[in-house]
Amino acid sequence: MDDPGATAAFDGELSAGLRDLGWTTGSCSGCRRTYFTRNRAEGCGDPRSGCGEWYRFVGRRAGVRHRPAAEVLGVMTGVFEATGFRRTVLENLLSAARDTFFVVAGVQLFDDELHRGAQVKEGRYLLAQPCVRVRTLARVGRKEGISSSFVNLCTEQANGDMADYLAHLRAWTAALLALGLDADGLALTVEPDLRRRGELAFRTVNVTYFGFELGEAILLRATNDRLAVRSIIDVGFGFERIVWAANEADSYFSLIGPMPYALVGHHRLVDLVRTMTLLAGAGLVPANKGRGHVMRRLAQLACAEPEGSGAVVEEVARHSHAYWSGFLRPRVAAAESVRAVVAEVHRNENVALARRLGLRMTGADFGGSPEEFMTGLLRSRRVDLAALRAALGSP
Repeated sequence: MDDPGATAAFDGELSAGLRDLGWTTGSCSGCRRTYFTRNRAEGCGDPRSGCGEWYRFVGRRAGVRHRPAAEVLGVMTGVFEATGFRRTVLENLLSAARDTFFVVAGVQLFDDELHRGAQVKEGRYLLAQPCVRVRTLARVGRKEGISSSFVNLCTEQANGDMADYLAHLRAWTAALLALGLDADGLALTVEPDLRRRGELAFRTVNVTYFGFELGEAILLRATNDRLAVRSIIDVGFGFERIVWAANEADSYFSLIGPMPYALVGHHRLVDLVRTMTLLAGAGLVPANKGRGHVMRRLAQLACAEPEGSGAVVEEVARHSHAYWSGFLRPRVAAAESVRAVVAEVHRNENVALARRLGLRMTGADFGGSPEEFMTGLLRSRRVDLAALRAALGSP
């Protein structure tokens, strides 16, 4: 699919196949993209293109029963398994790929085939894959539906054709409707530009629900004859976004993290600690470079949050470890993971205080809680009480 003729053929196959599945096609008068809906709505409804309003599914129906994440996953898994998909997961969150530190998407299921010449996995797979994407950190808390760590619920298949791709879309439609999502709110919009991922080319098909992007459905095709993998079907959704849509909650963040902190706006802190806990559970050790530096940087950012006290961090970390354990078997137990997260946050608090005091200290000197660290400074007479109060901003 590396030439205009192949792209046009893809569009024609997709349109014909979706019509057979009961989708209606149109060309959006606003953004001029091709879109497909389950009804005859005019326009794609995508607010990113100015074609609709944000989060129109919120509060649409009165008395919607709360459905926890585990229930949502169970319903969807049942639909996929009944249609021939096999459940799997990438157990090692620390990616072996050269271009990423961590698993960032379920399509990395085929990394060995693409990069190391491994035998191609056959069949259709379902993954509820914990992922880390730290490049989203700047937007966390500012926009609904954004997290630096999340579950990529996805279906994957190597060497599939358009019939297979449509089978994935059929299964996804059935799974979303099984949750009670409104069929009239579902839409597919086809991005006009051809994109590349290594030696694979693809068109992006966005899946939206009342204008909110739940995920994307991609059929990647090889651009040369060197790859044993001729194509990859990658249909990936943000699982937490699906949970939000199924519950029609007021905010995405109200479903992320322990309720007391999620509901009162500590969104950024909850996200940082969630991601740290996922990495700690994977066995990542904080460091000043490489993967470990990501962990250290997250702790630095958590310390900068006004509500980032040790007690809050510990509670969020404990909750997060239990959440991630529902999708991936952690390599590090809960108690040890929580201790590692709290210790790294404390370490960075102590480093920041030492800098404000103008102290030169080695890494080993920054251990312990902030209270223990300050007590040690006073006992060693490295600072006096007046200087410590000034550094803390106390009168």
